[in-house]
Amino acid sequence: MLDFKRHPQLPSDRTKTMQIHFHERDLDHLVSMIGMLERLLEREPRPSSQVVFEPTYWRMRVKSVATRSDMPRPLAARASALLARLDVLDGTAVPNERHDVQNDR
Repeated sequence: MLDFKRHPQLPSDRTKTMQIHFHERDLDHLVSMIGMLERLLEREPRPSSQVVFEPTYWRMRVKSVATRSDMPRPLAARASALLARLDVLDGTAVPNERHDVQNDR
């Protein structure tokens, strides 16, 4: 069994790198799933009543990732772009509207 008192914590730069990687993976997953939803909704307006087919569900997921306090600005910008794509999917898009997830915290 490890004695956690004897093992130093990860250096902050390594921890930060790991957090960024985690955020990137989350966003990559969301990009993939929203892309699949876009393609599916092109073929069928309402494919199922399951929550994963609703843009609202994915908007909630994107916002939960985007509003993390340690989210770097470039990744927050990717999240904002995803929110704009979701707006188009559910018909709530406003021309030239930007989602500023950095200020939503």
